[in-house]
Amino acid sequence: MTDNSLSPAPHGLEAGVPMEVYQSWEGISAHDLMLLSRSYAHYREAKLNPKEPTPAMRFGSAAHTWILEPEVAPDQIVVAPTVDRRTKAGKEAWADFQAMSNGRTIISEEEAHHLSKMASAVASSPAAMDALGAAPWREHSCRFKRHGVAGRCRPDAAGHGIIVDLKTTQDASPAEFRRTAATFRYHWQAAWYIDSLNPILGSNPFVCEFVFVVVERQPPYSVGVYTLDDQALDAARQGIESALEVYRLGEESPGYASADTCQELSLPRWAIDRDNA
Repeated sequence: MTDNSLSPAPHGLEAGVPMEVYQSWEGISAHDLMLLSRSYAHYREAKLNPKEPTPAMRFGSAAHTWILEPEVAPDQIVVAPTVDRRTKAGKEAWADFQAMSNGRTIISEEEAHHLSKMASAVASSPAAMDALGAAPWREHSCRFKRHGVAGRCRPDAAGHGIIVDLKTTQDASPAEFRRTAATFRYHWQAAWYIDSLNPILGSNPFVCEFVFVVVERQPPYSVGVYTLDDQALDAARQGIESALEVYRLGEESPGYASADTCQELSLPRWAIDRDNA
């Protein structure tokens, strides 16, 4: 992989766009596709009533900044002091701290310890550093059109011919990440980013490579670096087209067929095999 850290990001990638601004852009994101895969109602509900970030999401966001953009981490992340907020002095100290934090992501001392170890683990992985070294453009945002539908994406890291996505997890082993990728449809994200960014990042006849850098949140902070095979990406593309069709239909989308008629279901093969064992 080529180090293009001194090259300016190509036209189409926008640097310095705050996350809240990016999220306000018109266009379907990879996360939106997951919602549309369930129903248009799920997508609409998420847009009308967005949920507050969970602790896991907040930690994941802090990990991205800490590991991928350490130079800006002090401006975006602040470590909370250990105070007893049941006491008057503790309440005052916490109020002063919150005022000082000024909108930055607040993490605990324990979380800061984990983030430091995770960053060191990623830095110690030759495969991870090879991928990240070839992807110097961090947290750039992009808008595009796909089959007449406005789309958007924000790769964690990108370079000519490569997109890198950082994932934090409990188990970064190949066997477990396969299951995680299938459960959370990471193959959809990979296909969406590849097909949308290839005109910007690729150089024909080369196609962008999508690399997952996966790091565990707990000791020993093991790291895995993975790509997905063509079978997974082709399956994702079929699913994405179905989700985009749901978006095009909008309120006319049928939703769950079981809302209109009673359906007979089969159990997964593994459940049948388990009971027959």
